[in-house]
Amino acid sequence: MDPRALELLELPAILERLAATATSEPGRDLARALTPTADADEVVRRHVLTAEAIAVLERSAEPDLAGARDVRPAVELATRGGVLDPAALHAVATSIAAGLGARAALDGAGRPPALWSLAEGIEPGLAAVAGAIGKAVEDDGSELRDTASPALRRLRRDGGQGGALRDGQRERQGPRAVRTNHSSSPGPGAKSCRV
Repeated sequence: MDPRALELLELPAILERLAATATSEPGRDLARALTPTADADEVVRRHVLTAEAIAVLERSAEPDLAGARDVRPAVELATRGGVLDPAALHAVATSIAAGLGARAALDGAGRPPALWSLAEGIEPGLAAVAGAIGKAVEDDGSELRDTASPALRRLRRDGGQGGALRDGQRERQGPRAVRTNHSSSPGPGAKSCRV
């Protein structure tokens, strides 16, 4: 469709209003990215999804998606062996919890077929990942807990070697990477964490 026609129809303003009702970052992004379609099958699919969503809302069975974040870049980085800082880990854990909550809510709402086709791919086993992150990262995602690993606990207790991490120094320096093997350059056995 012609962009000028969409502007005249005030589609950007409508999409912004829709985005404002979304409770999650990915939901807002999806709302803003909507475009009209002439594909009959896509129109039917969107209508079915909308009708099912309205029915779930009317039963007050809607899932809480407020914790969902776009964690694709963090997951991609982790998949390549990269290190995630506590805020990214926290975002992954809260997104997993939101996704699993949505799956459970739709299961409890009778598994509306179109919505369930989106939610059934959320692997219940991810709860263990979110739980492990929750044990390692502070509730606000600000930093790793001292109990995240024995090496980190030792570093914080003993002040580390070389660049000491003494009481209050973490707060002054802010988050930084620490190699837990104390080597000057990362080798094949080097482990990193954010503190």
